[in-house]
Amino acid sequence: MPTAKQYCHDARQQELTPAGNIEAARLYGLAIKEDDGYLPAYAECSYVHLRAYQNNWPPKLRTNDSITEAARLADKAVALSNDPDSDWHLDFRGLWYRAMVSWNAGDFKRSFDEYDAARSRITDPIWKIKNTAELDADKAEALIYYGNPGAALDLILGAEASYPEFPWWLKWLAARAHYQLGNYTEAINEINSIDPAKKPNDVLLILAASEARRGNIDDAKTIMAEFSKNDPDWTVELSESYIYGDPDQKTHWIDGLRLAELREN
Repeated sequence: MPTAKQYCHDARQQELTPAGNIEAARLYGLAIKEDDGYLPAYAECSYVHLRAYQNNWPPKLRTNDSITEAARLADKAVALSNDPDSDWHLDFRGLWYRAMVSWNAGDFKRSFDEYDAARSRITDPIWKIKNTAELDADKAEALIYYGNPGAALDLILGAEASYPEFPWWLKWLAARAHYQLGNYTEAINEINSIDPAKKPNDVLLILAASEARRGNIDDAKTIMAEFSKNDPDWTVELSESYIYGDPDQKTHWIDGLRLAELREN
């Protein structure tokens, strides 16, 4: 019988696709069944449901059911981290994953407080640099949607400098921050520097919108066609359903998608 740790390991290996999300949810469910006090399973399964909410993926698509389940699982992780009798007392991951749920639900203040509280719990000297850099970069995404891409980019660049082995997704976030700042060439360069084997389909949205903003409409439409071939259900309407703290930042993104001819609904 696999352990909860092994189930979580296997869940992390799943592709960032709808099918991969379903399998990850199943594996995390088995981890929780095997050990109902295993905090990483709750925290990471929370993100699986949040990914479903963000991307309109199964198991519950971009619905209130997805974000409600994400919040429930993250809250369980936070409760375990706050329990002095738990093996996971003061573990930072519960608050980190709860912060992701909070900003996606539109509560940016709560999210920033949770990120900061999670950061204060990172104490293991072996992992402190890596974990702090990745948490800061993740907070940067919240700052982008809040409407402060400049502060977001500063966090990302600081994370890259402090942890040179940073994961590929920091470049994804840097590209989005550059786009929101109007640095379209820099956004394209960041996406193009990601290992092709690791690029998710979503990066094509940034590429297409950036090319459109640079006036390369034909190139933008070609890139957007590739995106839509891979994800035919994604639309401007779904992109507009994301919550932003600054309506001008939202308009800047949505107008770029429209210029690149992402379908409306």
